[in-house]
Amino acid sequence: MLATVKVSTVPVGFNLLENKDVLILATSAAAVSNETVALTPHRYLDDFKPFSTVFGYKNMSLQLTKAVILPLNILLNEFNLYMDQYKDTDPDDIPPYDWNTAFTKFYRSAVYDGTRFLMTSFIRKALEEYSLHNFSVKVTDQFTKDIAKSLVRKDARFGVEQRMEVSRRMFWTTGRATSLTYLSFFIYDSAFVTIQHIAKAYDALVHDGKSVGEALVALDLPSLLWKITKKLIFQTTSLTSQSLGYAVGSYFNLKYGGLVGGTIFELLASLMLSQFISTNDDPVKPTKAVSKAR
Repeated sequence: MLATVKVSTVPVGFNLLENKDVLILATSAAAVSNETVALTPHRYLDDFKPFSTVFGYKNMSLQLTKAVILPLNILLNEFNLYMDQYKDTDPDDIPPYDWNTAFTKFYRSAVYDGTRFLMTSFIRKALEEYSLHNFSVKVTDQFTKDIAKSLVRKDARFGVEQRMEVSRRMFWTTGRATSLTYLSFFIYDSAFVTIQHIAKAYDALVHDGKSVGEALVALDLPSLLWKITKKLIFQTTSLTSQSLGYAVGSYFNLKYGGLVGGTIFELLASLMLSQFISTNDDPVKPTKAVSKAR
């Protein structure tokens, strides 16, 4: 089933859930066949979901799963690197791995990532609601459009013969539809590092008995602004890379190319920027869980 929306204009103060002219049938996109999507004309706000979906079982379980998988991957990689150091060593001579340190880091990372993913979901929905109440229906629809469904409709409209046009349109569609997600990450990450710097200045002023001038020095505004700038560059580059990946992938394969291309391009951009976005900015600094015996 598809979400159906009957709407002409949306004035300021419009409430999507209370307006009688709007009907949303919340369903899973996975249940919709490509043929149905292709034959059903897209109407504004078809893919707009109510605010309550942030706290729904599907979103909560997805975000918490991601929060566990990412730190777990780091933990296993570090263990493999540790064991790789002793690949030519007799197993009985290998010092025991410090699992206590490793799991402490895993726990801290999972808590941070879980909080980050849930909060960015909340921020994104808040931005969508703000757009709904302050911008046109068309603009809000562009921010909330389902990329996969949009690609199916473009495929039906233009066909293989006009793959270049589909590719061009997917670049802009993806960029607009994912912009609020990347903006949410930027807002959360910037707020987090800002709070860290303010806390450092507060500790210097209250707990260490420093003067106001010394507390301002501890605040380190140039460093804070540089960290925020790097995060802006990172999110902007990730947004552009994913959009470009969807465009390139859609050109070669209209069914799966967009998703694969977007994922690969974004991953490559993240890897290339990993040196630029220093790990020292991260709230959970990586530490090698090496044996205390060493």
